Amino acid sequence: MRNFSVLSDLDFESVVADLIAAESSAYVERFARGADGGIDLRWHLPNGERAIAQCKHYFRSTFSQLLKSAKDEVLNVKALDPAEYRFYTSFDLSVTQKQQVYEVFSTWMSGPGLVFGGRDIDGALTLNSNVERRHINLWLSTGTELFWATNSEIASRSGVLRTRIERTLSTYVRGESYEEAIKILDEHRVCLIAGVPGIGKSALAQMLVASYITLGYQPIEVSEDIKEAFSVLDPGAKQIFLYDDFLGQISFTERMGKNEDSRLVNFIDAIGRMSNKKLVMTTREYILRDARLDYHRLTELSEHLHFILALDKYSRLDRVQILYSHLWRANVPKSCLNELSSGGWKEIVDHTGYNPRLIEYCTGPNFDASSAGYLTRFSEMLTHPEALWRNAYDRHLAENQRALLLCMASMPVQAPYGNLLDAYLSYNSKSHIHANVASFRSSLEVLEGTFISIAKRGDHTVLSFHSPSVAEFVLDQIREDPAVLASLISSAVSFEQLTILRNASGEGSSYVTGVSGGVTRRMPVELFGDKYTEALIRTFGGPSPVKQLKSGTLASYEDPDGLFEDRLGDVLDLPSDLRPPDTWIESRLTYLSERWKKAIGGKSEAIRVLRKASRLQVSGIISIPEATLADCRVALEGWLGSSLAETADWRAFVDFNIIDSGDEIDEEIRDQFLDHALNELMAWDPSPPDLDALVDMAELFGVFSSIEEDVNEAERRAYEQDDIDDGSRAMAHRHTPGFEDEKEIEKMFNRFTS
Repeated sequence: MRNFSVLSDLDFESVVADLIAAESSAYVERFARGADGGIDLRWHLPNGERAIAQCKHYFRSTFSQLLKSAKDEVLNVKALDPAEYRFYTSFDLSVTQKQQVYEVFSTWMSGPGLVFGGRDIDGALTLNSNVERRHINLWLSTGTELFWATNSEIASRSGVLRTRIERTLSTYVRGESYEEAIKILDEHRVCLIAGVPGIGKSALAQMLVASYITLGYQPIEVSEDIKEAFSVLDPGAKQIFLYDDFLGQISFTERMGKNEDSRLVNFIDAIGRMSNKKLVMTTREYILRDARLDYHRLTELSEHLHFILALDKYSRLDRVQILYSHLWRANVPKSCLNELSSGGWKEIVDHTGYNPRLIEYCTGPNFDASSAGYLTRFSEMLTHPEALWRNAYDRHLAENQRALLLCMASMPVQAPYGNLLDAYLSYNSKSHIHANVASFRSSLEVLEGTFISIAKRGDHTVLSFHSPSVAEFVLDQIREDPAVLASLISSAVSFEQLTILRNASGEGSSYVTGVSGGVTRRMPVELFGDKYTEALIRTFGGPSPVKQLKSGTLASYEDPDGLFEDRLGDVLDLPSDLRPPDTWIESRLTYLSERWKKAIGGKSEAIRVLRKASRLQVSGIISIPEATLADCRVALEGWLGSSLAETADWRAFVDFNIIDSGDEIDEEIRDQFLDHALNELMAWDPSPPDLDALVDMAELFGVFSSIEEDVNEAERRAYEQDDIDDGSRAMAHRHTPGFEDEKEIEKMFNRFTS
């Protein structure tokens, strides 16, 4: 049976009204609760007589409660005296229970067949699929559940995403942005959603992914960098990629690593050419603006504004429905709902600080929604959102619970359980706070659902902040307390903790609204130069909390190939007062050189770090023996030339050797590349994801004429082959209940007190 719990009572009535209209071809009127007691729906029978229906969305109640509610309607129905009365409920009724409800209304029913339980409505929706498509939450819930049930392996590795989608489905209110985003994806296959924090970017992205899941697309969530997406591209599979906060949650330095801008633009171009792929990305608008200034390849996104969706506001009706949907599912007592029902809702809906994230919090279990003054507290939270975390952090968390949050702030967005535990124990030991594995677990229990989220990522348990605003708040606690920062540096168990802390800067933006205050808030690690340098040296060779998908798998993760190259590159970027001595840098280059001789490491990262070291050597910033650098070049050249299986290998080979058009190329190498290019063009349909790179290198090697016909054919397939879903997507037009004027909205909120 379909999951009717994703519907509010208004949504349920709307579904029933559409079913009656579809089956009887009659116009069905809807009524809010009020003077017309006993009527939810009204229409005329073929003979002109009047019929009415009552809808009871009782999925969380017992049958005895449902039956009592039905009996309470008898006097209203008697006064109306319809020619036909129908009773609809989402409750899964047995034959006996149907009979009991029928006996209550038998005067106006021809038989128990006019009592419709959840399974009856479920069957009617199967026969009238267009009705279900008009109600996005129900339609996507049904489609995604079917997909997960028939794709257990994908369901297992996508557990984090699946949980978030299911949670979003129950409260999502469809606005115009959904239709705009679907149109962008259908036309361009890529959609970038930009907006202020808390506006609903992630929720919209999750609904888009759910929409394509119902069409058979495999969901792939990118958690670290775009290399993950490249590694799991399957030419024969329908795939939709989600890259949430692709520029970082707080600042673009979190995720935009070396060459990440180029890889990202290349991936976007690749997706645009592949008819069975979609890419959804989200970012805060001000981070996108700042990143464009620092990463030149991102300026190319300006040329692709057709796939950027600015999510900046909601209509008043959208605001009303978002508030109502959250209140309907919340355990808010009637005494508090009364404050909203008598016009109080306007204070929330029309508030300048209205924000879906805050609406969720103020109707959730961690907000005081049980004592008098609920409306006042609600409004004050919209006015002063910074109080959201301050009160809980200062008054309700124990010392070791705060310590866990501080350690999480030094971790990547998704922190592996084991790495965070090690960091937690080390920090508490350094800070003389009593802690052990048991206190770590108990702290997680306290913090989950408010400050943090826990989920499975493949074969790892990962932890993340509940929202970017929590991460910002915790980072501010570190910035404001040098002693805390000193302890985090001294206790760091991974190199990445140190780089994350140093890069943790913000633009003075509000925790929720993202409105810039113009203040740069860098993490002052320079105050602890010697400690920072010592920690870098101590952790350089240790494990990393940053993981990448293991090659050839969809669920196993491992350290990145270029981990140590990237680490040394980060060291070389440091100012002299934080950088380790040159003798240590020389020893690390020697270590990398030995690895390259064994074909171990990351090729592009190796080229980058060797060039950086050579450049600093020439400029006199560091002093490394030329023999050491020469040995590194020989080792890297031998590795790059001996393994040329993938296009990425050829790109690295060309990049290292700086081959220019017209250069004399070894004939054996040229023939080897030509074989590779032809194999790639044959293997991918409609075209290889890195077609542009293949073409560029073919011109450099002087073999483009040999592959030109195949390239033209690949491009023709890419641009002429229609997406299998285009034209067949039975998109629902936006469907909203008919409560749009002030009086009807007032009646809608009065439902909470009737």
